[in-house]
Amino acid sequence: MTGVSKEESVSLDLLRQKMRDFAKERSWEPYHTPRNLLLALVGEMGELSEIFQWKGEVERGLPNWKEEEKVHLGEELSDVLLYLIQLSDSCGIDLGQVALRKLQLNAVGEMGELSEIFQWKGEVERGLPNWKEEEKVHLGEELSDVLLYLIQLSDSCDIDLGQVALRKLQLNAVKYPVNK
Repeated sequence: MTGVSKEESVSLDLLRQKMRDFAKERSWEPYHTPRNLLLALVGEMGELSEIFQWKGEVERGLPNWKEEEKVHLGEELSDVLLYLIQLSDSCGIDLGQVALRKLQLNAVGEMGELSEIFQWKGEVERGLPNWKEEEKVHLGEELSDVLLYLIQLSDSCDIDLGQVALRKLQLNAVKYPVNK
């Protein structure tokens, strides 16, 4: 898996395509249902939360953190981002567009609401064919909340989320090689 140079921009579309290719190469698509991806996302949010759990308030830019702590934080942020991209993709939601819409509305929700959307739905088909349009819109808005919070957190920690996401994809490719 090739990365992108530091000077190049990393887009959600690029990461989405790389995640699609990664899953396809490993025949993981049947397991990447909205519910499974949400549960994986919540798990990664827990890992991200653990990093800050006993630190108290931290200064913007993390000036008192060791470099390896910042690298670990970047990896966990990128795990959250990559699952968020996969979840929105599996639901047929353009995360970039709904995030821009959400910014325009200046509305911010909570992670708990995202979990509640799937709570009683059971297994959900890719693309959400049995969902009402307003349910899809609501899901898109909640996914964009997570993205916006993730961008704010990575920005306040001086972490280039796109670059660490690409690095994480490369590490995952080594960790989960393609079986041919």
